[in-house]
Amino acid sequence: MKAIATKMAAVMATIKHPERSQHVSFGDFHYATRDDIFECAREALVANGVAWIPSMRCTNSEPTGKKTKGGDEICRVSVDVEITFIDTESGESITSTWSGQSLTHDERGAQSASTQAVRFALTNAFMLLDGFDVEAPTEATTKNHTVTREKAPPENPGRELVKRLYALEFNEEQATQFVAFVAKTEGVETAKDIPAARMRLWFDRMEKKTDAEVRETVIGILSQMEAA
Repeated sequence: MKAIATKMAAVMATIKHPERSQHVSFGDFHYATRDDIFECAREALVANGVAWIPSMRCTNSEPTGKKTKGGDEICRVSVDVEITFIDTESGESITSTWSGQSLTHDERGAQSASTQAVRFALTNAFMLLDGFDVEAPTEATTKNHTVTREKAPPENPGRELVKRLYALEFNEEQATQFVAFVAKTEGVETAKDIPAARMRLWFDRMEKKTDAEVRETVIGILSQMEAA
């Protein structure tokens, strides 16, 4: 495995962080799209003689119990994608499997979930910064006890809230709809008009929920908006 390991190290030494071409107005931050990540990875892999082959190995779709305004059922689609990196000179390879999920009511679910899996595979394999910073958990469980760490309040709670939605497989349209709901609930025209203290309350409220609870809450809100 020395040859492919050496090539992977060479890729890591030469690859550039992806451009963050996508802008999210709510929270005012930029992040790298799938295409941004593909472009920087492609250049470094080709330059160092490494090929990569993704293969979808498993697909599962589970109903969430929610429906769109048109009556289509919203499902959580899960996929496993196997990623193989191959040294074009020695033929040695390294394979790893990555999982992805998406919430959808149409045939794009598997595509969105696989995109997430590939995104995580490339950003983690080569330590790329894509704009979605994952904060340390508030609790770390060891063999004998649980250690609780305090988290500093975010400078921009709105931005962190949107980042969490993206991390939970919600797409840009769904995130925008949720933001519109928050603004409407607060009685303002846009999210930028929400007072900082009120936005912090929204962040704190969602921060106390598990990922599953956040998904359930947001899906419920989106369903209500479509039915209105």
